[in-house]
Amino acid sequence: MNSIQIFAALLAGLTIVAWGSDLQAQNASTDKSALHQIRFQNSSNSKTRGLVKFGLAFEKADVPAGQAPQLRSAAGQLLRGYPIETATWSDGSLRKAVMVADLGVLESRQTLDVEIRAFSQPELTSNFEPMRYLKELPDDFTVELTNHSGSETGELSDLQFSLKHATQVETRAESQAKTPLFHRFFCWEKLANEEHLVCLHYVDFWLEGDSVIG
Repeated sequence: MNSIQIFAALLAGLTIVAWGSDLQAQNASTDKSALHQIRFQNSSNSKTRGLVKFGLAFEKADVPAGQAPQLRSAAGQLLRGYPIETATWSDGSLRKAVMVADLGVLESRQTLDVEIRAFSQPELTSNFEPMRYLKELPDDFTVELTNHSGSETGELSDLQFSLKHATQVETRAESQAKTPLFHRFFCWEKLANEEHLVCLHYVDFWLEGDSVIG
């Protein structure tokens, strides 16, 4: 197959936002049996847990309907990796995907070569309950709106939106990505005294089992 250039979704270039440090990705030497080969490097001076998010593009029929990209190290070790946002070709095969993956712990300056191949769709079950987790947190995340006014009402009182308050209404919440490794939770809040403003809360969780690790 022709080599497909990796695209960076929500990221600048091929720099991967990682847990605790910087990881960088680049195309590794081409292996005709793999859809992609990517080399990740921990560019920091300390070891880090390699929790990464990156984008991939595919030729038509490379990843047929019912299959998904699978990540393995060049040494053959299966890595936890899942697509969280996808688009398909007209035949249902995968055209592009935003991937999340756990590369394990990388030492300072260590590189890891990862191969991407098509495989059976992985099991995407997870028992993590984001609303329950957020409700039990001792701290809150708030957004304050001050010094605002309406065209007809003039100056208005200050407003405060609260993530904890938003999680009290289950009909205003949903999971937009739900995998055993990564869970993206969305909820929205509308204040009783404000008809026109809505606060959208997006929270990303990195998971190991039911424990939040990032």
